[in-house]
Amino acid sequence: MKNSPIFSGLQWSLVDKVVGIALQLLFTIVLARLLDPEAYGIIGTALIFISIGELFNEIGFSGLLIQKDSSTIEEKSTIFWFYIFSGSIWTVLLFFTSGFIGDYYNSSEIALCTKILSFTFLLNASIQVHEKLLIKSFNTKRIFQIRFFSILLSGTLGIVMTYWGMTYMALTLQYLSKSVFNFILFWLFSSWSPSFIFDYSYIKKNRKFGTNLMLINWVNYVARNIDKFLVSKLIGIRELGIYTKAFQFSKIPLTILFSLDGIIFSTFSYYKKENEKLQLLITNFTKIILQILFPLIVFIIINLELMVNIILGDQWSAIVWPLQMMLIGVSILSLNMVSNTFKPLNKLNIELKISLATRSLSILILVSSSFWGLEGIIYAYLLSCIINTGPKFITAMKLIDLNFKRFFNDLKFSILFSSLLLASFCILKFIFTNLISTTNYNWYILGLTTVVFLVALKINRGMSISTIKNLLK
Repeated sequence: MKNSPIFSGLQWSLVDKVVGIALQLLFTIVLARLLDPEAYGIIGTALIFISIGELFNEIGFSGLLIQKDSSTIEEKSTIFWFYIFSGSIWTVLLFFTSGFIGDYYNSSEIALCTKILSFTFLLNASIQVHEKLLIKSFNTKRIFQIRFFSILLSGTLGIVMTYWGMTYMALTLQYLSKSVFNFILFWLFSSWSPSFIFDYSYIKKNRKFGTNLMLINWVNYVARNIDKFLVSKLIGIRELGIYTKAFQFSKIPLTILFSLDGIIFSTFSYYKKENEKLQLLITNFTKIILQILFPLIVFIIINLELMVNIILGDQWSAIVWPLQMMLIGVSILSLNMVSNTFKPLNKLNIELKISLATRSLSILILVSSSFWGLEGIIYAYLLSCIINTGPKFITAMKLIDLNFKRFFNDLKFSILFSSLLLASFCILKFIFTNLISTTNYNWYILGLTTVVFLVALKINRGMSISTIKNLLK
């Protein structure tokens, strides 16, 4: 079992995200106590446009390196140079249009941030093949080492620059330096290097795979960023700082779960012709979500007011309610993990159709909600989480012939477990908030819910995880 490359990859992929999130969270807390929401609003606005680069990180062709059993030197080099070409175009495009973006927001600071961060496109494009080859070989330990030092060095740089008196610029250079360090380390510690070969016929032959995934990413990008655009333009830069920081914190539990995304894609590709194994994988991953992720999110929501006051300080008190609502949305989105079945089964055309329909509806709802301010946008975000999860979840199950009745029957204990834990948290909150007269009730709630949560994890220890371990032997 310990020698299984798949399970070793899962372990290191999880370590990568958990340690990376913990380190990023530490730097975020330090910087948030030193900076106000407006600084985060400025860089948050720039990142609305910079995140376009993420579309090209998963434009589709690099995924072929994982999906295919083997790739030639010519194929790897072709994909590499394709990414370099795309990254260069978007770097130049955003660099020279940053002034227009700044004029639109009437902010020279946003224009400068966008111009500096445009170079992340080219930097990130140049490591796509290196990263995918490491994932393909289940060498996620190396990826962990590279990302750890990139986060550590860039975060330290951000704090130093903040102490030097920089505000939004410290955040900007921290973000850029992370891409720089990733670029240096992936090239230093990867055994692969490209040849000067470009086979256009390979791109043309696989354009359907790449185009479908690119379109899916474009639709997802618009749906994921329209809310930030509306907040920044219609409500205010400071409010965007609060909104984006709430969004960032809410994604932490989901990021831990989706840390396994690349390695799960490899695993699903490995078992793509064995529906029974795929069914067992999906059922047990869902159990982990219900038994660990859901209770964790409820625990955070119950104790969030005290956590924010202790960790971020009074200047961030306005983040509590938006973050609570977003955490509920994240618990729903976590079920999207099963959409990993679309790519390995080469059913991206189906995922594209679903994404176009659900994301379009979500965009319409978010735009309409802007008339009710920040509160309306947050409620619309919750609704969009449901819309974007349900159809994809159901379709992915159908693709592998997973019977719904059997699926929910297998989850009976997990659903009951999560429901009882949720009820106990809510009862404790109600008792100390309404029935016991004490000024320190938040501390009592934190202590008791922590005990309940740890006891629940002890009871549940290892059930679903051990099943997946046995499956991956």
